[in-house]
Amino acid sequence: MPASFVVNSMSSQTSGRIPLPAISRLLVFFVLTLASCWVQAQDKRQQDAKNIRTGSTDPVLDPSLKQYGIYAASAPRAESTTPVKTTL
Repeated sequence: MPASFVVNSMSSQTSGRIPLPAISRLLVFFVLTLASCWVQAQDKRQQDAKNIRTGSTDPVLDPSLKQYGIYAASAPRAESTTPVKTTL
């Protein structure tokens, strides 16, 4: 028998069935999907301490450091130039 005939006859035997590895991959996919949904359903929102007062005083702003800040009103702005035609 030619080799191509053997390959064709083997493929016709398994064409109606899903191979076991494909089923196991599908099962693993569904289990992981359901597990992630279950974990998200268990998620209870924890309140962070970002907006909770701790009782300590606010930090004092050092006026000598103000000179190093870049503020919108005093920030340097680049000068306008004429447009140049470019190519890629």
